[in-house]
Amino acid sequence: MGRGPEATAALARQLASAAVEWLRKVIAGPGDRASALDLLTADALLTYAFEAAAEAGPEAVNAVAADFGPGRLVELLSSGER
Repeated sequence: MGRGPEATAALARQLASAAVEWLRKVIAGPGDRASALDLLTADALLTYAFEAAAEAGPEAVNAVAADFGPGRLVELLSSGER
């Protein structure tokens, strides 16, 4: 059984928020090759967030892009906001 659009949009936000947490882990880490898996995890989570948003519809994609796009990620990562 599939999820409704609202549930799928909520999943997209949860995945994107998890991606931000993993990016924070990368930034706080030593910056060596060992951080590569954490960076790949963050990338995968953000990709899955956009896939879930796409399933929910264009409004969900626009919302995730607005809340977790490049400029907003810089703000989230520097502020510690969730």
